[in-house]
Formats: sequence, C-alpha cells, structure tokens
Amino acid sequence: MATMTKASATGGPSVQELQQQVQFNEKFKYVINRIHSAKNVTEILVQLQTDILGLFDADRITIYAVNPKRKELFSKHMAGNEVKEIRVPISPASIAGFCAHSGRTLNIADVYNAGELARLDKSLKFDKSWDKKTGFRSKQMLVVPIVIEKKLLGVVQIINKKSGGPYTKADESNLLEIARTLGIAFRNQSKMVKTRFDYLLENNIVTESELKQSMAQSRELRKDVEHILMENFKVKKEDIGKSLGEFYNCKFMDNPNNLIIDRRLLTGLNLNFLRKTYWMPVSQNENQVTIIIDNPKDPKVMEIQSFVRAKSYEYQVAFKEDILKAIDIAESDAPAMDGEPLGSSEDNVSDILAEMDVDVEGPEDGTDADAPDENAGAIVRLVNQIIIDGYKKGCSDIHVEPSKRAKKTTIRFRVDGTCFKHLEVPLSHSPALVSRLKIMAGLDIAERRLPQDGKIKFFFQGKQIELRVATLPTVGGEDVVMRILAASEPMTVKELGLNKRNEEELLKMVAIPYGIMLV
Repeated sequence: MATMTKASATGGPSVQELQQQVQFNEKFKYVINRIHSAKNVTEILVQLQTDILGLFDADRITIYAVNPKRKELFSKHMAGNEVKEIRVPISPASIAGFCAHSGRTLNIADVYNAGELARLDKSLKFDKSWDKKTGFRSKQMLVVPIVIEKKLLGVVQIINKKSGGPYTKADESNLLEIARTLGIAFRNQSKMVKTRFDYLLENNIVTESELKQSMAQSRELRKDVEHILMENFKVKKEDIGKSLGEFYNCKFMDNPNNLIIDRRLLTGLNLNFLRKTYWMPVSQNENQVTIIIDNPKDPKVMEIQSFVRAKSYEYQVAFKEDILKAIDIAESDAPAMDGEPLGSSEDNVSDILAEMDVDVEGPEDGTDADAPDENAGAIVRLVNQIIIDGYKKGCSDIHVEPSKRAKKTTIRFRVDGTCFKHLEVPLSHSPALVSRLKIMAGLDIAERRLPQDGKIKFFFQGKQIELRVATLPTVGGEDVVMRILAASEPMTVKELGLNKRNEEELLKMVAIPYGIMLV
C-alpha cells in the first residue's frame, strides 16, 4: 500500500494525518488504474505525467521508455499542439541514463553537488544542458528504473521537492510502486501494439501526427499508406522497407528490375491470380523457394504453399506495385525461355497419374479442397496437360465430370460437336483438380455451392490460349466446362476462299456506310 506520513510525537498518526493518508491512497489507486487502462505508451508518457506528479511533492516528472535497438531512453511531451520527443543515451552521462545503465534507484539531494554524485559513482554526471536551455534549476532528484522480470523497460524521474530537503523513504517506496505499474503497462503494450511503421517513429523519420495524416489520406485517396508517406511526407523507400522488414521479420524487395526470376516456378500458375493476390515465386535452390509478397503474415501464405511445393520458404515483403512489375517482367520475357513460354511444358498423363496417391473411396463430404495437397505439383501438371491435349486435338470444349457412383472424374473432349472420353482421374483428386482450374480462372475456390464463370489465359508453344470457364455444383461434386476460344486474330478477305465475283460483291456491300452484315 502507498505510504505518506510518519508517526506523530504521541506514537501514532493524528486524525488529520489518517484522513490525508486515505485521500492519498485513493488518488494513488486512481493513478494506478489510469496507467493500466492507457491505450498506448504515448498516452502514458504524455497524458498521465501530470496525474503521477500529483502524488508527489515535486515540481516536475519525466517518464522514459526504452528503445532497445538504439540503446537509449525516450520520453514525449506536448509542445503546443505537437508531441515532441526527448532522447537520452543509456550511459553515465546523465542521471536518467545512469539509472537505466546501473539499474539503481538514485535519491540525490543536489544534482549540482559533484561530491554527492561521486559518492554514488565516480562516472555519474549531471547533464546541465537541460537547465541551460529551459532556465529551470534542478536540485533534488529521485530516479527509479522501470524493470519487469529483470528487463529494463524505462525510467521514472521526479525533480525538486517543493517543501525542500531530500526525498523520503516513503517517496522512494511510492515511486517504486509507480515504476512497477508502469513496467507492467509497458510490457503489455509491447506485446499488443506493433505496427508496420514503428521503425519510422522510433527513428524520428515521421511523427505520430504525420503518420495519422498519411493514414487518413490513404483512406480518402484509396492509396497505400507507403505511397502517401513517400509522396507527401518525403519518406525514403529504403526507410519504409526497413520498417516493413522489421515488422514482418524478413527481407525487403525494393527493385523488381534487379530480380533474377526462375520462370520454371511460374509454370502452371495463373499470372492474373498472382496479380490479384500480390505474390510471386522468384527463385529456388535445393531446399528453399523465395517468394515476394505484400504481407507475409497474411493467411494466404498457407494457400501459397499448396501451389509451390518446397521443403522451406523464404518470404520477402514488397510493395504491391513492385510485385505487379515483377509479374509483368516475367510475362513479357516468357517467350524468350528457350522457345517455351509459361505453361508450355508437356507431360505424359499416365506418368502424372502414376505419381499421385490414390484414395479409392474418394473425398468425404466436407473435405476441405483448399487445404494443402500432397499431390499439388502433380495436379498443376495434370491440369496443364489436359488443356494442352485439348488444344492439340482441336477441341471446342473440355468437360470435367466427377461421379460418386463411378468413383471417378471423367475428362471429356468435344471435337466437331462430338463428345468423347479422354481421361479418367480418381475421384479423390477431383476437389484439387477443380480448385486448380478455379485458381487459374480467378474464381473463388471456397465457394462450391454456386455456379461461377471466369477465364483462363494459357501459353503454349509461343501462343496464348484463352478458355472460358464455367463451374456448376452437382451431386457428385463440381462440374467444370471449359470453352477453348477461337484465335483472336480475324481472317482476311483473301483467306475466305471466295471466287472473284463474290469477293467483289462482298467488298461493295462492306463499303456501304449503313446496314449490318452478319457472319
């Protein structure tokens, strides 16, 4: 419990002293509760200092928190409408810095008394520059470290006892209790509050006011906060990258032009899907694949690992626009890959099926088709090969038809109006196969109860194949129909094979500036 008075001459406190003690304890509890209910460290450093100062017979108080990365103390105070910072090295060069450095409580009667400071520690010094700047004369000082579980979290310092004389043991006891409460609050805040831009705040690159402005402008203009900071507050991309890297605990990819992209990793991946979800695999070695992504903490990371199989993954955070540039670079350079653009490699369907584990009973109801699949790589290659086979055979449509009764998924091709069976796949692979097609078409893989429509762009032998995709829920699972669209380049009149007279009449009709011609 907080203590305030000494015993009276008669051996016990007077009634007035008891009343004062009760009032002090109530005020003490109020301050403790305010500290615990503070929303963040800044609120404690700026708004609660006056409340804490009211508990002590002192002129001034400063509460410091620790910046462990820079090995310094920092405090904040209001200067007009702005929040200003004070930073003090953790060293014997100042009273607060020595307290943090040594972990000792300091009760000094006169900070200008060099002999008193030397008796505490020969290296202890008082930094007089603060008094010179402000015109304030420091004298008595009580300084207590804020420590929780042997970890330094800050320092609390009260200056100049109003009634004169040094601070008492009761003052020390009360300030230690305040320091313990501040330590708990600081520890809880460090666990709860971490933002992408802590590095910028800690290094005075932006102020809290500027960060709030940038976030408001981001919402208003519908632009990423990172770009607002660079454009309107002149923050360097390098500094934002350091901040993001510290927050996500990974490297920052700052220049897509410097990437050496292993395009084999993109085989079978739908680039439009990568654009929508802001990620792309860029390189690999024997054990690890490196992936650039806008948010390495996003739950989509688990989904990514089902598309790109590896023993381990390295994620590098990047701006969304840089990820899009990297995808564009990979797509534009794709035809130069030994004449084999994305999605062009061919496999033998029988070999692919032989690689895949088969569950003859098929998937149970409620099976999560979005979960990572041991056969994910084989599924990607199987889907690619089905599309390639359909294209080479001149199909107009490819049908994917799962059947619980037959315990198989039948792949049918339609050529010149005739539909025939091309392939049968074990039913256990049907959810993964359909999910793969939906991903390539940019559809919602979690939605399996409603029909969906989309489009796939697929490269094969230097040509882009477009497929219109439609999914339909059925009793046996989801059916998929893919229409292979005709080449987008129109035929010339000469290629129509008309005789001379018909060609001349056709050209005359086309030249008429009104009417319509149906082909």
